[in-house]
Amino acid sequence: MLAFMLAAVLSIAYYDEAYEIIRRVISYNIPEVFFPDRNAILKAMLAIDMAGIFTLIGVITWRACSSIGPGDFNRKQIDRINAIPAHDRFSFAVMGDSGHGYRVFKRILKKIDMDDYIFALVNGDLVMHGRRDNYRAFFNLIRNRKTPYLAAMGNHDLRHRSPQNFVDVFGRPHYSFAFGDSLFIIMNVAFDDRITGEQKAWAEEQLRRQFTHKFLFFHTPLFDPRPGKNHCIQDEANAREFMALLEKYRPDIVFNSHVHGYFDRTRNGVNYVVTGGAGQGLKMHGDSDEHHFHHYVKIDIKGDQVYKKVVPISFSESRRTFSLWMDGVYNFWVRQRLSVILYILCLIFLINAGMNLLINFTS
Repeated sequence: MLAFMLAAVLSIAYYDEAYEIIRRVISYNIPEVFFPDRNAILKAMLAIDMAGIFTLIGVITWRACSSIGPGDFNRKQIDRINAIPAHDRFSFAVMGDSGHGYRVFKRILKKIDMDDYIFALVNGDLVMHGRRDNYRAFFNLIRNRKTPYLAAMGNHDLRHRSPQNFVDVFGRPHYSFAFGDSLFIIMNVAFDDRITGEQKAWAEEQLRRQFTHKFLFFHTPLFDPRPGKNHCIQDEANAREFMALLEKYRPDIVFNSHVHGYFDRTRNGVNYVVTGGAGQGLKMHGDSDEHHFHHYVKIDIKGDQVYKKVVPISFSESRRTFSLWMDGVYNFWVRQRLSVILYILCLIFLINAGMNLLINFTS
């Protein structure tokens, strides 16, 4: 950016000299019949050059400093849901761990919008590194969809263990809302160490409410559904304590993510569904075709009945170097395409200004 600013300043400082050199070059190479008023054309070209540099510097600076999202996107989506007349037969979708798997995630978004859901919820690990550019890319994918999208927070959504970027887009990371006689409780369990006392007390307060159906969503599972694995809450006593709370109030389904795959387990009368197949890689979490595939989960409510359906997403995950390289290029383009375009334009203006100055200094 300093280079662009320096080029702009030098272009202004040597405006007259650069103008005269370029005027002579154009006068020599272009017949006067095509451009009878070369002086006006040259002045316009130089003015556009300098204005372009300053404008792009301003846009890049504004983009770096501006807010990534509205700060209350979840609340706005709940307002959209509340605007739908309440009834006891409806569907919603749940998924998790989209991360930087944009190609898979975009297929899921398209498929969901082809159906009729009152909402879809991404249950944590929306992004890969919790950076502003990650959130901007994710937000741009979901902001104008037909289906209202809600978000829970996962460990990858934190930046240096801070939830600030998530909050800047979605608002408070724990919230609840109702639709008809169904209650949806979204907790903040991004870390895998333990469930805090504050979150536990808030969840119990919500679970006490009188609804026919109650659904609980939080990112890190209380136990790892894979034998011999431990990708879950690390404080086992804390996890058991919270499981006892769930066994007391018996929500219809507890949705988790974090493990990249699909698992459906029932323990002591509580149904736990792990859905972590919204885009992130699968191989590092297992290679079972039964569990490790890209997907989302469709839930149908029909009166007092709840039905689950796993919707697989066809996508060939390859370990070949070329395929991984192409995925990396695509993911970078989704996150940074506007910045790339702006920097290319700045570079063009910079080269143009630099050539003007070089001609002037060597003449």
